[in-house]
Amino acid sequence: MREFSNWLFKYLKKKYPGCKVEMDTIGNVYFTKGVSEIYPCMVAHVDCNQDYHSNPLIINTGNWIVSIDNNTGEQIGMGHDDKAGVYISLEMIKKFDKIKAFFPVNEEISALGSKSAD
Repeated sequence: MREFSNWLFKYLKKKYPGCKVEMDTIGNVYFTKGVSEIYPCMVAHVDCNQDYHSNPLIINTGNWIVSIDNNTGEQIGMGHDDKAGVYISLEMIKKFDKIKAFFPVNEEISALGSKSAD
């Protein structure tokens, strides 16, 4: 998952050159735009908890959405993560002059990113 953290870090540094963008040793990304005593803060984790499958069959029953591995016929995880939260956070960063954002890693395995956050 470090790949996405690295991409996000570089993206934020390039897109917002006057802002503070940091990454800690495990890959958590911290972003600060503007100076304020109080900030709105967006939080969205950047890891997922499923193995990659190249050609899953997604079935929407109306009540449930499931994924089947087309090669084995077994039900598999869909690799849900919080990329929607990352997208919303990036949109909020655009809109606010003063905002913080935190993008932790390893949330799917005992919230290790948040637990090690500064």
